[in-house]
Amino acid sequence: MNIYKDVNKSLKLFDSMLDSIEVSKPLYVELNPKLTSEKLFNKYKKVFEWQWIDADKRAFNFRDTSKKSSTTYVHRIFEHKGNQFKSCLKNSGSVICIWDPLLDANTYPRPCFFSMKFLVEKDYVHGVVVFQLRDLLRRMIGNWYHCGKLLNMYADKRNKKVGLLYDFSMKTQWHEEDLYKWKNS
Repeated sequence: MNIYKDVNKSLKLFDSMLDSIEVSKPLYVELNPKLTSEKLFNKYKKVFEWQWIDADKRAFNFRDTSKKSSTTYVHRIFEHKGNQFKSCLKNSGSVICIWDPLLDANTYPRPCFFSMKFLVEKDYVHGVVVFQLRDLLRRMIGNWYHCGKLLNMYADKRNKKVGLLYDFSMKTQWHEEDLYKWKNS
């Protein structure tokens, strides 16, 4: 398993992770989403502009409830089978899970985001997030951004400070042409 800490703090740390990671293996990253390097985030948005727009649309800015199989995070978190975010606020034992085996088992692309749990510890709220198969270049930085937004929303509702994000991917991947684009931009 690949284990990293704070690789979001700089472009150099993120690139170092890419150089040493064993692709297709599980990945664990511990980070503070508020400390994501602006240089790293801007490079991601520039190199993978379409993926950023799509990730942003899927997460918070686009609601497409016309399709039962919609994998927009907003639909799955706040509408599909009830408001899971509100359930987490009411019951600290609740977990957000957007995976729906009846809808997702035989569809492609499947949602990479699987579940998220909020952990309150003194004055802080931490987030534990699990991804199934995740593209390290096209999706991970955008996922950190949006999970950080969810964590921030929860912390605000609880009058707590945003803590750490514990990010686990069951399996990782990237496309070689994306790695080339990333390294040469």
